[in-house]
Parts: sequence; structure tokens; C-alpha cells
Amino acid sequence: MVTDSAPAPRHDGTVTAETVTPDGWQRDSGALVRRFEFVDFASAFAFMTVVAALAEELDHHPDWCNSYNVVTIELRSHDVGAITERDVRLAARINGLLGGVDAGLALDGLVEGDGMP
Repeated sequence: MVTDSAPAPRHDGTVTAETVTPDGWQRDSGALVRRFEFVDFASAFAFMTVVAALAEELDHHPDWCNSYNVVTIELRSHDVGAITERDVRLAARINGLLGGVDAGLALDGLVEGDGMP
């Protein structure tokens, strides 16, 4: 996880642009954004299914898009209109899925490459 020595989140839970950005994620238009590329559609859909279950568990749901083998996820807390600790936590948990750490599903090997172009 990438961190800077910046101010702590404000009392409303928002995270300023100077604080935490999980590995592989970028900040764009007030959201944490990451693009995942898989070997095929079935692998991308399997990943989305696991992320959906995780989002339900955390009660925090992503904006996302799927085009064949590519899944793009945007995380922002709509209730405060900014990136919050909830977004950072969900991004970190999604990162954990890539190694098959969560949900008992081995997703490693399904990803061809990831990160923003």
C-alpha cells in the first residue's frame, strides 16, 4: 500500500488526495480506479462475482464496467462525494482477491495484466 505523510482523514471520513492510494489503483475524478484484464470473459465474470459478494459483505458497492475480458472498477463514497476509508478498504480487499486470498477462490493466473493504461 502506498502512503504519504499527509493529514489524517477529516472527521466525516473523507480521504484527501494526499493520503492512501492502494497499490495498482489511481485517483481519477474523485474516485479510486483500477483496470483489470483477464484471460477471457468467464474469468472476468468470475472476478466480478467474487467482488460482488465482497461488496455485499462490506455494504459498499463499486461502480464498474465489463467489456469482454476487462473489468474497470471505480470506488467513491457517493454519500459524501469523495474517496473515503471505505473505498480504500474495499480496494485493498479487491487487491487481495488477485492472490486468491479472499473467498477461497484462486483467481491468480486468471489475470493477464492489470493497472491503468
